[in-house]
Amino acid sequence: KKNKQWSEAIDLWEQAAQAGSINAHIEMAKYYEHHARNYVAAIEWTEKAMRFLSKNRLNLNHFPTVQVELGHRLARLKSKLDK
Repeated sequence: KKNKQWSEAIDLWEQAAQAGSINAHIEMAKYYEHHARNYVAAIEWTEKAMRFLSKNRLNLNHFPTVQVELGHRLARLKSKLDK
C-alpha cells in the first residue's frame, strides 16, 4: 500500500481476509472506494467486514469503534453510489 503496488496489496489483503483479518476487509473496501472508484465492490467489502465483525465480535477489543466506522463507511458509499 505504501509503495502503491496495488495488485500485490490486493492479493495479500484477499489472502488475509480469507484468514480472518478484519483489517484486510477494511483495506479492500478503502481500495475500491478511493483508488478503483468501484463503489459496488467497496460496499461488498464493507458488508463482508460487518458480517465478519458480528461473527467474531468477542475477539475484537475495539468492536464498537470499528462497527461505527464501518457504518459510516457504508452510508457514505451508498450515498456516492446514488449520485
